[in-house]
Amino acid sequence: MKQGPGIEWRNLALPLASLAIAAVIVFHGALGFFFSQDDFGWMARARGLIDRTPGPWRFLSLRLYWDLMRPLGMNALAYHLVSLAAHVAATWLLFDLLRRRVSVTAAWLGAVFFAVHPALYTALYWASAIGDVWALLFVLATLRVIDGSGRWRWLAVPLFAGALMSKESVLLLPLWIALATLKGWRRALDPLVLSLVAVAAIHFATLYFQNISGLGSGGSEPSAYALKFDRTPWLNLLTYVGWTVNFLYATVSSVSDGVDPSVFMAGGVAMALWLVGLAWRRLRQTGWLEGGLLYAALLLPVLPLGNHTYHYYLYAPLAGVAWCLAAAFDGVLVRPSAPASAKRSARGSKTESRPSQFPVGVAAVVGALLVWNGALLVRKVESFPFLVPELRADPIVDRARIARNVYDGLRTETLPAHARLIFWSPQAIALQRQGGRDTTMESYFEKNVRGALYEGIGVRVMAPAVDSVEFVRAFHPADSSSRYVLYRVDGRITLFEPAVVESALRSGPP
Repeated sequence: MKQGPGIEWRNLALPLASLAIAAVIVFHGALGFFFSQDDFGWMARARGLIDRTPGPWRFLSLRLYWDLMRPLGMNALAYHLVSLAAHVAATWLLFDLLRRRVSVTAAWLGAVFFAVHPALYTALYWASAIGDVWALLFVLATLRVIDGSGRWRWLAVPLFAGALMSKESVLLLPLWIALATLKGWRRALDPLVLSLVAVAAIHFATLYFQNISGLGSGGSEPSAYALKFDRTPWLNLLTYVGWTVNFLYATVSSVSDGVDPSVFMAGGVAMALWLVGLAWRRLRQTGWLEGGLLYAALLLPVLPLGNHTYHYYLYAPLAGVAWCLAAAFDGVLVRPSAPASAKRSARGSKTESRPSQFPVGVAAVVGALLVWNGALLVRKVESFPFLVPELRADPIVDRARIARNVYDGLRTETLPAHARLIFWSPQAIALQRQGGRDTTMESYFEKNVRGALYEGIGVRVMAPAVDSVEFVRAFHPADSSSRYVLYRVDGRITLFEPAVVESALRSGPP
């Protein structure tokens, strides 16, 4: 007998609560971090300090969102809370999608895998990555209404448009819906599906012909989103699949982004195993094919990006892997439902509860291990050093710490109106000299701080009294409205009037 909606959701309260707790346990560290690099660019656009990006490109995630959050000022906690809450919501929607196709236990385990996967840390630690989270939210909402009936299904069109305006990498979703969900060409020609295809085509054409971020530039190196069709897609595929399956604390040796040959073997083996799994009828019945195709559909658009290979690009595709995991769990541990006659003949059996309890126990243990592993690895990402003890290997974590130190230093100072800040780091130059490197060239340490502050735009966002920011490698005289900002490689700063610095230099080297 079917349960009523109220009873059903009451029974799901424990799985939903546990999924939220799992996500918070693993990613709550994000709440303690500051803004980082591109964050300052979007805040500056919202405040009118620099020009906005024209057109519909990520209108929801990189324009409307930052406009709405602007009244909160420099409250980074609020931004990270929104990202974490959106992640929990995406996890719940994924669980709801899966439980309609597999057992609740398998759906829960698949959702846990997604909720705590360490590759998602940048999406939650970096406010600018909110687009990946929102895109998946809209994708899962699209699939949810398509599961329904009647005119409500047409809500899929605006929901999918919302996904595209959050992150364009989901544009192949209509193809997946046609091939994996509706089954057959007659359903693929459903007017709703054709409408989704049209929305995707119009959005892509708009971005391409407007040459947003160099998308249509033919692969020139300066273009952020230039498409390359040499070996790039294949190398990126091996890297992303490798990162997907190589997520254990004991096996992850690097947290850096970029093409990663160390995981090529893991990626190749994982793809081979998925293909082998297609031969098992029970796996196909529980969604092994659909999950793998969803992963491919959400990953394929980013594979030709020659200048971008990032862990957080796995945010949406991992929903497909969660589906595969749920399908495998049901295929191996959960027996297919018995016919009604068989159920009647089994009444009164004392052993009937065992098959249902065993999978629950296995899922609970595996889920707990996934949470423990995710928490350990994400803490490792937060603390993994780089070059010098003050820096961190993950650039988002490192630059958020640097920007926080600069912000704290600026808050203790009283700046003149229309101030000009001149950033100079004798310490960075000294470290460059100690390492035997050419001191006439800008060091990594200087570039790192400049990147953390978005070429100085971040300073103007932090301190509205500042009119201009300059980065220098040697002292030069400046007027009284200027301040020299002597900074360390971790962003700790001290401000001086130019005359004070000049006087100190006359007394000896910095």
